[in-house]
Amino acid sequence: MDPLPIVLTLFPIVFAGLWLLISSLLMRMSGWYALEERFPDDEREELLLSLPMQSAIFGGSAFGGVNFNGCLTLQVCTGGLRFKVWKIFGPFAKPFLVPWRHIATSHARVFLFSYVRLGLGSPEEKGVKIRPRTARRIEQASRGQFRLQVD
Repeated sequence: MDPLPIVLTLFPIVFAGLWLLISSLLMRMSGWYALEERFPDDEREELLLSLPMQSAIFGGSAFGGVNFNGCLTLQVCTGGLRFKVWKIFGPFAKPFLVPWRHIATSHARVFLFSYVRLGLGSPEEKGVKIRPRTARRIEQASRGQFRLQVD
């Protein structure tokens, strides 16, 4: 019996199953599901600026958190900051909108790189690190609702 047809049939099924399992585990480790539950999206919010293909580090552990490299869309809205992830990387993840009053900023370093840390929630639910250039663009578009901490 030739095993090639069985392998060709099972490989895509196993691959898809592992992809869904690993992406779901990473979303849970990052805190995404807790954030989407705490801060549900409101699509009625006026969109001021959309920043596609952004990177961020969610959470922080001994391993540095979960890195969303170039697969996020950050949207500046009148009422807060919306986070979206590409469906291929978060097939079960929903966008969430964090109100401006629930975002605190501070400076952070990961190895030699400088980031702006967004503390999400009051009390803080999760920390998200974004690049300083992205944070400045958010600040400029937020109509004074989002302010970077000055050292």
